[in-house]
Amino acid sequence: MAHAKSRSVIINEWIAWTLLAGMIVYGLIMWTKLPDQIPIHYNVNGEADGFGPKGTIWLLVIIGGILSLALYYLNRHPQIFNYPIAITDENRTRLYNKAQGLISRMNLLTIVIFAYLFFKMTTAAQGNSSSLGSWFLPTFLILVSVIIFDAVRAMRS
Repeated sequence: MAHAKSRSVIINEWIAWTLLAGMIVYGLIMWTKLPDQIPIHYNVNGEADGFGPKGTIWLLVIIGGILSLALYYLNRHPQIFNYPIAITDENRTRLYNKAQGLISRMNLLTIVIFAYLFFKMTTAAQGNSSSLGSWFLPTFLILVSVIIFDAVRAMRS
């Protein structure tokens, strides 16, 4: 049975789906402008150090889409999550809401990162920039740490 989602979960999912659609539209618009080889890997400094066929840009969209579909389904059925405590009538709604919020934030963070990488891959391929920026790795690590902290905090409360 599906559990009702909170407004913030619905908003997170809507933003994630919009970003995925934007990646598709942007990719289709840019496709003819991309060279045959595009950057597909970046070193720790955010500089492109691996190149591959331009069709590689669609991997981010495909992986992001599959991940979002799986998490969307999972969020509709929070009773199948693995909870650290027993689910009772008293805590069911609270735990389901926390779990759905966590999953929707993780999904949104992942899609934001994928969208940024998608954009940077296409702009770097056109010679407009060749790096992710020196701030990308620290920002990425901070965002992932926030999600991990959020998960730990949710499990303890």
